[in-house]
Amino acid sequence: MTNFKKPIPKKSLRLKSKRSDRKNFSNDPRQKQNPLKSEWDFSKPDSFEYHASCPDGLSGLLREEVIEAGLKIISENRGGIFFQGPAKALKEFILSTGIASGISISLKYWRVENPEDLYDQALQFPFEKILNSEHSLRIDSATKDSLKDSRYATYKLKDAIFDRFRSKGKEPPKISREEPDF
Repeated sequence: MTNFKKPIPKKSLRLKSKRSDRKNFSNDPRQKQNPLKSEWDFSKPDSFEYHASCPDGLSGLLREEVIEAGLKIISENRGGIFFQGPAKALKEFILSTGIASGISISLKYWRVENPEDLYDQALQFPFEKILNSEHSLRIDSATKDSLKDSRYATYKLKDAIFDRFRSKGKEPPKISREEPDF
């Protein structure tokens, strides 16, 4: 008898909220600042687009899992499914999927023609509203057409993120290939 127990997939997205940031806010009750909220409000996950990746040939099975979880499929590619949905369905899908090898969140789309375009666009993105020096991140990239070398694109993106932090006078996040927060 074969045991078809679902493996626990390693998720590529781990969001951690550090409450130590509260000390940076005023005690004045007239200033209603919430350190855990920003324009990037992760408490409303159905407003984001997600990508569930899977091995080649399994996207049909992954599609079935996404639909069974009550999530809306936006598009598909050979490597997975792009989807949206309510927080409860998203949580159930993440905890129960046996096909998805990773779940990632799409924060921004850019049209770039060359590595300098990628750097310039990324330099304008408010990464400091999402990350801080206590976080770690890993950058994975896949390129098409205008950007031929994915490693070079990865380095350009990392440079832009770090330069953005430095231009704001802040320490950038750490890079972690093994267990990143983001």
